[in-house]
Amino acid sequence: INPDGQAIGPRLIRAELLDTTAERVIAVETDGMYNRLVEERVHENFNAILVGLMGQATRGARRLLRRFSDPKEKGGLGLPVYVFVDGDPWGEHIYSVIKYGSAEAAHLEGLACPDAQWLGVWASDIENYELPYDKFNKQDLKRCRDLLYGSLGPPPEDWLKKQEVLNNQKPKGKFSPEERQLMKKALSKGGGRRKKQRAYLPPDP
Repeated sequence: INPDGQAIGPRLIRAELLDTTAERVIAVETDGMYNRLVEERVHENFNAILVGLMGQATRGARRLLRRFSDPKEKGGLGLPVYVFVDGDPWGEHIYSVIKYGSAEAAHLEGLACPDAQWLGVWASDIENYELPYDKFNKQDLKRCRDLLYGSLGPPPEDWLKKQEVLNNQKPKGKFSPEERQLMKKALSKGGGRRKKQRAYLPPDP
């Protein structure tokens, strides 16, 4: 057994899964946090399989997580999967891709874990427990808008028509009433894929 773990490649993805005494799977966003959890022996203390994602999870990592979560009668391990990501829009996107899949791989089966659960800090935790935080930059705000508008398909026509106007009214750190109304319309008219994305996380500041 390699003490540093195994790289997720075709050989590991296609390998037969043997029974395990582990009770859960924890998928970790960053390599640094993965190494820290190994140092703290989280895999032993929580009887867990740790999977390092190194950012956005590859298809191989997502397929392996799905196999871990599939019931034993389907060749899986039947383990709950927890996704430990940063409490920011980038972490939310990584979580949503693991839970619901990505637009680019929508034609492939077995890449999503519908039962995957969020593990980490909520934005509301920052307020409730007065935690330190970094301010959003322009890229962070763009990612928020991508998630809210739904970036998994072409936006509605009314969104395209008003985009130029909104670009001249973008507030710093907050959404204008016009933007909020537009987001609501985009989410309600954006098709099944975007409707599914509406509730991928509970409402949070």
